[in-house]
Amino acid sequence: LNSFQGNDDSDEARKSQFLLAGLAGLGRVDAGAARDFGATLGVDLARQTRWTRLIDAAADYNNQALVVLLAGLGMQGDGWNRMTALHLYHIVSALNRVGLGAEARMIAAEAVARG
Repeated sequence: LNSFQGNDDSDEARKSQFLLAGLAGLGRVDAGAARDFGATLGVDLARQTRWTRLIDAAADYNNQALVVLLAGLGMQGDGWNRMTALHLYHIVSALNRVGLGAEARMIAAEAVARG
C-alpha cells in the first residue's frame, strides 16, 4: 500500500484510497493496517451511513439480490470521481460476503484503474 501510494499521482490519492477500500473489502488487509493507512489517506472505512447499514444488513442476511441492488445504488454517478472509498469498501465487502467474489474483485480493480 505504501509503495503504491508513493507512485500515485491521482487527485487526492484517489487510486490509493480505492486500493485500500478494495483490498479491505475483500479481507486482504488487516483491520489495524487498514485503519492506519486509512488515517494517512483521510479515509474512515468504519464510518456508518444509512446506506452502509442497509448493504451490510443485506449481506448479513445473505440476500444476494438486495446486495446487488444496493451496490448499484451506491455506484450511481456520472463518473468514478463520484465514488467514495467508503462506498467502494462496503460494495466490495457485501458482494464478497454473499458469494459474488469475482464481481467484487472486478469492481475493486475497475475502481483503482479508473480512480
